[in-house]
Amino acid sequence: MGRGWGVKNSYPVMTFVVEKLALLNRRTPAQYVLYVALLVLFTAVTRFIYLGQLPPGLWFDEAWVSVVARGNETPVYFAANFGGMHPAVVYLTRAAQQISQDPLTIRYALAAVSTLTIALAVWAYRQLAAEEQGATQIALLTAFILGITYPFFHFSRLGYESSLPVSFALLTFAFLGRYFQNPTQPTRTLLLVGFMCGLSLYSFGSGRFIPIAVAVAYGWHWAAVVPRRPWRTAVGHFALIVSAAVLTAAPLLRYFWLNWSQFTLRASVTASNTLGAGATSIPLALLGNLGRALAGLFLPGWGDELARHNLPGRPVFDWFLALLFLLGVALLVQRPRSTRTILLFSWVGMGLLPAILTDNPATYTRIFVAVPALAAVAAVGAIGLWRWLERYGQGVATAVLVGGLAFSTASTLYDYFGRWAAVPQLYDDFQVGVWQAGQMALAKSETETVFLVPDAIDLSNPTLALLLADSAVRTHPPAPCFYYPAAQSQPTTYLINNLVEKEMALWVRQHWPQTAVTGEVRHSPTGDIIYTALTVPQGEWPQGVATPLEATFANSLHLRGTHIAPQPTSLLIDLWWEALAVPTADHTLFLHLYPTGAEDSPPLAQLDIQPCWPTSQWESGVWLHDQYAMALPPDLPAGSYTLALGWYTYPTFERLNLQTTAPLSANRLLLATLDLDE
Repeated sequence: MGRGWGVKNSYPVMTFVVEKLALLNRRTPAQYVLYVALLVLFTAVTRFIYLGQLPPGLWFDEAWVSVVARGNETPVYFAANFGGMHPAVVYLTRAAQQISQDPLTIRYALAAVSTLTIALAVWAYRQLAAEEQGATQIALLTAFILGITYPFFHFSRLGYESSLPVSFALLTFAFLGRYFQNPTQPTRTLLLVGFMCGLSLYSFGSGRFIPIAVAVAYGWHWAAVVPRRPWRTAVGHFALIVSAAVLTAAPLLRYFWLNWSQFTLRASVTASNTLGAGATSIPLALLGNLGRALAGLFLPGWGDELARHNLPGRPVFDWFLALLFLLGVALLVQRPRSTRTILLFSWVGMGLLPAILTDNPATYTRIFVAVPALAAVAAVGAIGLWRWLERYGQGVATAVLVGGLAFSTASTLYDYFGRWAAVPQLYDDFQVGVWQAGQMALAKSETETVFLVPDAIDLSNPTLALLLADSAVRTHPPAPCFYYPAAQSQPTTYLINNLVEKEMALWVRQHWPQTAVTGEVRHSPTGDIIYTALTVPQGEWPQGVATPLEATFANSLHLRGTHIAPQPTSLLIDLWWEALAVPTADHTLFLHLYPTGAEDSPPLAQLDIQPCWPTSQWESGVWLHDQYAMALPPDLPAGSYTLALGWYTYPTFERLNLQTTAPLSANRLLLATLDLDE
């Protein structure tokens, strides 16, 4: 292993099979493939095991992408009011959904990509170490360290786009390293560097810093390593990178030029405290962020505090990998003109920049693009440690290095499957309650009519949209609206979100005392019931509803019950309807108040309103309860008044024909005569 990695004439290192060290030194292509396959197999097992249960539920972003991916839209960027999503994750999920419609498909797809990234990392690290003795061993070691680094492990089991720039970064710096090592025939290599830079912009926000890192590394290389070459050559070669990057990213760049707010929305929110506190405060804020970002690499308690991103407070590296990382930094700074120092320090520096520029600098989604370079620095330290320990014998060096890496592997696995899995905040971060409610609704819909109250099945609640969009489950408005398909033979269940809808369960039990609780979802951290499934007795008329007048509009809208409660400033009107047939349109209800005996005069009070459930969506035999508050004029004198009711269709305003024993003129129903006090 040559001097470029800070080690000379050392034996090759095999990180996980000590007995094969000598054999690996005399490797054949078949053996190389075998070792890569073993590494990928280990990665796959640790990524896919229990993936259906851990993480629990679905993060909002995972569900949102999964729903959007089911559509047919093909934009260059998927805009949203929270900043939107880059196209790579959406199109990857869409492709995976052609294989499986499992709601967790996005998570399996990203786990597969992360697993294959380890194989790609072996190749990429091998390119970076091409001039070193034992490049294959270096590459295998570095890829293994990358795979057990906690943030990489954690996010490889999430369906989130932050992990996607890693592959582009590996390819970009592999090709750039190849150019640095052999600049005599640069065109193809530099075009590939630019192509990967351009593609990285389609992956995630942190991918925007990969081109910056390339520019820094390129300038550093030309200034420190090859200062005697003509500047025209340097500019010309860099122009190849820029041209390829711009052409590759042109559709996305054009979109952001025309929709600048989508480019800046997330950045402006996440950097509001760091960059928005005034010019005089920015340097100190950036310095503080730099310190916290660096501390988050290896100091316990300084890591990402968001439970969905990390075991709260856990640093990027455990103590052994932190030791290797610091040793690697010490070795690299001794050779500032070496290719590996230029590439890795440029990569790490620009990869950490998103965290330094924003609030909460330890947020791992923002530094994720730097993780492969951080792992490579730790690998440099591992090789340096081996070289130092080798003086005490290969057995000692092997025992320390393999034992340390085994500890780091166990630490990552335990912290994830043991400690992180038990963090109570996961229940809320991954919307487990919503996930369980959706699963319950889906199961019940096979034998029952199911309504969600009042949760929407759309992108505002993407977990429910993902689970239920193609099912028979429907959304129901909050109380006092009540839609009851009484004529159906199967039971009707209302799955009520108790956190949002406080009145529905009480209202249903009041009118149907025989209502049964047929399911619950409990908030596991507190034990609170957050969803209740109520099954209403089929075809049973509710209690406490007054006998109605015989009134039917357009042979379809039959009034079955009324209750009118005068209030100091309004009339509170409850109406029960039955659909004798499916209405032909969305009709509008009107309520008029007249002086008794003057029903043909202009109304003193009036309310025109759509019912809580549009009439075009009523099914034959359904019962609907709705409640209206009609404001009274403040100067209305005491006396006797007539309340009239009718329906019309907008925009013609043609009134529906009324059949009743208590009609008024113009298809109005005499609903009640009221004595109102002042």
